[in-house]
Amino acid sequence: MAFPGDPADSASAPSTPAPVIELATGAIAAGGGCVARAADGRVVFVRHALPGERVMAEVTAEGSSFLRADAVEMCIRDSSRLATTEPPPAG
Repeated sequence: MAFPGDPADSASAPSTPAPVIELATGAIAAGGGCVARAADGRVVFVRHALPGERVMAEVTAEGSSFLRADAVEMCIRDSSRLATTEPPPAG
């Protein structure tokens, strides 16, 4: 599985500061990211989000018909997401 910045990634990294866009996430795609749609209609594969969440996502790579992005802020969280600032206990 390729991630943005990996040599095997077919999308090129943006050359300007990465834009942050608001997205509503849908189903999980192959590779583990959620599918969303950008305002211009392109498909966005969003890492670090769950289906049904509304997130602010930083664009990490851009292809001709799709974007890759990382969720950087949760606007509307999935109810099953844990809200914690502490790491889980070891063991």
